Amino acid sequence: MSYWGTCWFNDAMNDGGSRLLYVYHLFVQWLLGVGVVVGGGLVSLFLLEPNEIWLLVQREEWLEALWTMVPMAILFMLCCPSYKLLCLLEDLSDPKCTVKVVGNQWYWQYEYDDYESLMLSQYMVSYGSGLGLGGFRNLEVDRPAVLPYHVWIRVAVTSFDVIHSWTLPCLAVKVDGVPGRLNQVPLYIRLPGVYHGQCSEICGANHAFMPIMVEAVSVVMYREWIKKLGGCMPLNLVKGTWFFLGLSKPSGSCPEDPSGVFCILT
Repeated sequence: MSYWGTCWFNDAMNDGGSRLLYVYHLFVQWLLGVGVVVGGGLVSLFLLEPNEIWLLVQREEWLEALWTMVPMAILFMLCCPSYKLLCLLEDLSDPKCTVKVVGNQWYWQYEYDDYESLMLSQYMVSYGSGLGLGGFRNLEVDRPAVLPYHVWIRVAVTSFDVIHSWTLPCLAVKVDGVPGRLNQVPLYIRLPGVYHGQCSEICGANHAFMPIMVEAVSVVMYREWIKKLGGCMPLNLVKGTWFFLGLSKPSGSCPEDPSGVFCILT
């Protein structure tokens, strides 16, 4: 998310963001090269004599073939990394957690589908009602959405009323929430921290006051957060992560784990 005084992209916090920046810089390099060639050709028109220009371009079949084939080759070379990046950003093979995001006018609602009746609403904290020192205006919320990092997450986005767009620039995520339709996107957070975003689809009068705030924590801290909300850690979130062997055995019982090994209910 762009903050006050910034004029460039944010640092990429996952592999998808790094690939997006790479493709962007690749496109800019080709754009500059094409601009130099075309600009040099236009400048040469003013430096050459009219008869020299006519002799240069008349009945030159190779020249016509050249200015037809070269742009086609450039477009093909730019198409290959773009298509590969699109496939990688949409690849979702083995998600460990599922979060449903519902857009409303004008707040966000998060439903953790791996648990029973675990839901929270996210409203913006206004400048005059609790915005602390160092907080970002129009970007702070009352309850951030907590997600684990180093875990593949399936984010399902929809809307209750009008079209919204759940966007986190640092994590290379932008997916529209359409009423009556469920769009999903994979999310992988590399580092812990707090990530800000905003609704990127004009959705009404208070469109500018729909911030997004995601706090990325470890799986152990995520367990404690779920514990406070009265939920239960599912097995599929723990298996395959490097926290699997380090989890202690708490007391209690869990519908997904009758033995109580991974249940965090006390």
